[in-house]
Amino acid sequence: MIRRDCEDGWLLITQVDHAHLAARLAALWGNRTIPKLPVPQMLLPAIRDHDEGWRFWEQNPSVDPETGFPQSFLDVPIEDAVRIWARSVEQAGKGTASEAEALGLLDRAGIDVTPEVAIVLRQVLSHRPTFTLHDVIADLEVSAGPDIPRETIVEILDELREAKVIRRDDYPLAGSVYSVDLQLDGATPFGEIWVSVHFTALAEAMLARRENAREQDGLVDRADDPDVERFAETFLDQQSTVREARSFVALRGFAGDSYDQLIDTGFRYVRFFDWLSLWMCLAERDRPETFSISERKGLRVSLTPQPSDEDRLQIFSADPWPFQGTGPVEVALPAVQVAGRTFRDDAELSLAIHEGKRTELRWRLVPGENQKE
Repeated sequence: MIRRDCEDGWLLITQVDHAHLAARLAALWGNRTIPKLPVPQMLLPAIRDHDEGWRFWEQNPSVDPETGFPQSFLDVPIEDAVRIWARSVEQAGKGTASEAEALGLLDRAGIDVTPEVAIVLRQVLSHRPTFTLHDVIADLEVSAGPDIPRETIVEILDELREAKVIRRDDYPLAGSVYSVDLQLDGATPFGEIWVSVHFTALAEAMLARRENAREQDGLVDRADDPDVERFAETFLDQQSTVREARSFVALRGFAGDSYDQLIDTGFRYVRFFDWLSLWMCLAERDRPETFSISERKGLRVSLTPQPSDEDRLQIFSADPWPFQGTGPVEVALPAVQVAGRTFRDDAELSLAIHEGKRTELRWRLVPGENQKE
């Protein structure tokens, strides 16, 4: 999870919510100045699902044994991290459920498929692993669909549960989490490959940092534990095997150069939107930041903090304007506020999360000054 400092402690954010925020930004991306997302039907699900492995870890959020603080994703032990990464890769390779099967279940349950039910159903089926009520509402807004009241969406989700199209589980941090309870078919290998390359790059960068630290002053992160290298190298070997196996399927219909370009492009977009969303989630920003889309093409976007008089709302001006339409763009995600103190164990942290204040972080992105008419 993401542990973000706030005035009275911390805001805790799930990794999955951060990934879903990344996908919403990607869905709104692109105009005549900034290229739109390529192959969005494959790339958007990969961006959205790239941290799905964290959903299982977040069933029981941990306390950092060294500090007593809620354990940030930055501090998770390597043996847990590589399992989470591998599960994220696996989840990114899933297909989608059949709308016909879902409609059949609704019919057998005697549930009328009204226009609102059909819209929510299609949105639900687009989520391969898991989603929340917040996801459905936010994604309907991004897709510029009709304004369906929140209470109506809740009723429709209850009907989908009754028909056994979806199921609901309760998580300490995320709250009610839904998942499609149908067979998933038609998987594309590219999502799995892109997310595998993404986490491979993270593992390789971690090993490189440790080696540089060791060469400079004999120090590495935390303790000089040889298990870090062992777990990371095992993960890299496993992911190489995963990509090789999936490439046999992915290569069909592609010449060598176009295939390599597609893999590199997809990976760069997963990495770009991962970092953009993380940067927004990790802290309230007080300095501009420039994000590179393509070094070769010189494509960059700068975000500059602007004054905001609303609690939990951060405003950024974007230059050049990278989104569809003329703006503004507004996005949000849920968070739980807990006291900034040490916790004895995971159970005490879970209780604090249960009793914590449920809140929402919001961002508004507006065109920069030199782009306003």
